[in-house]
Amino acid sequence: MSDLPDEFPCRLLTWDYVDRLARELAHEVRGSYDPDAVVAVARGGLVPARIVCDSLGVDDLISLKVEHYVGTGAASDGPSVRYPLSDGAVAGKDLLVVDDIADTGRTFGHTVDYLEGVDGGPAGVRTGALQLLPDSEADLDFVATHPDEFAWMVYPWNFLEDMCDLVPRLMTLADGKRFSEDELCRLFYEYHGVDRVHFEVIQGGRLGEALAELERRGVVEPTGRDRPDAPEWQLA
Repeated sequence: MSDLPDEFPCRLLTWDYVDRLARELAHEVRGSYDPDAVVAVARGGLVPARIVCDSLGVDDLISLKVEHYVGTGAASDGPSVRYPLSDGAVAGKDLLVVDDIADTGRTFGHTVDYLEGVDGGPAGVRTGALQLLPDSEADLDFVATHPDEFAWMVYPWNFLEDMCDLVPRLMTLADGKRFSEDELCRLFYEYHGVDRVHFEVIQGGRLGEALAELERRGVVEPTGRDRPDAPEWQLA
């Protein structure tokens, strides 16, 4: 998120919505490609890939984790696959690579290059995503939906991870001393266009869960000056 401006839109996505997108992706594939195995790009592609498998009747689900960094903000010499496939694991198979979203397209490109370079390579490799962002350079075979504008998509399986990035970022930008959940909701609306109703309907009560996790990680701490019914937090 370090490359993003202070203000940018966020979208909280529901389980029902992403389930529908995964089934729409499978519908795009059906009739034009018959994969022997689905390759989930971990971690974002794991849930969509499983739904696609179910929709297409594919039993073989493979997971690959492509890493671009060796530490926080420290780029490696090149992308690497954390758990390489054994030789012959995809030999002669038609593969469908699935991820939740395509932004720069680099992850898809590196995944396809890796699969095609495995000893005893696949018969074919095609790619699909739930969402293709407007400025993406990815050239995908199948896409469920094309958002009209850039937004940071908060998938339900990624909610806490994203909140643990966004909440301290908002606290720093606001330059305040103490933050209640109400104040954080106001900041989410001001900086990201997400209002409290969306939090309550889509991820009810989970902003407090994110704050508790941030406290466990030593990122935030209670101020000790709050009321029991309205706790306040500050950066540790």
